[in-house]
Amino acid sequence: MSHPEILPAGLKCRWSFEYNGHTSFADSLEELLDRPLVKEEITEATENGRGYEIAQTFTKPRTDWPMVLIIDRSIDPTRWIDHPTHTLHWTDSSGSRSVWWWGRQGSDSYEDAESLPVEVFEKIAARVAKRKRPVLCMRREDPGLGIFIPEIDLPVAEAGGIPDGVLVLKTT
Repeated sequence: MSHPEILPAGLKCRWSFEYNGHTSFADSLEELLDRPLVKEEITEATENGRGYEIAQTFTKPRTDWPMVLIIDRSIDPTRWIDHPTHTLHWTDSSGSRSVWWWGRQGSDSYEDAESLPVEVFEKIAARVAKRKRPVLCMRREDPGLGIFIPEIDLPVAEAGGIPDGVLVLKTT
């Protein structure tokens, strides 16, 4: 790019190579073109007269996360939602926890997620409170991969345990 100073702040630059339905990504053009698979596919495409695409993209990462429902994964909270335009959408489960985002009915993109309205959460929490066994039910900013909840999980981790919802990576 000849004038990077005109780009908005915070953009992440990325390169991609697309051929025959397969896409590879890298942080630099050099890194992308140095990958063995990309080299093989460029050679194959060239030898067979096929096209491919190398593209540079600039992405602004999301910095605002919606308030979501974190609830025991044994519960399907959608059965308690009676809203004319919105519903809960399941997004992730880890351990005994599930995360649900609020959005328009029929939407399937997390980019369309809106913060869960307090009144909807309170309706769900009231239902959960009636259960015989206490279970997790909270409204908070999306915790991301692994569904780590600091106030619950840090004491477990500090005591040497593995918190519920945490992904454990095994090393060999």
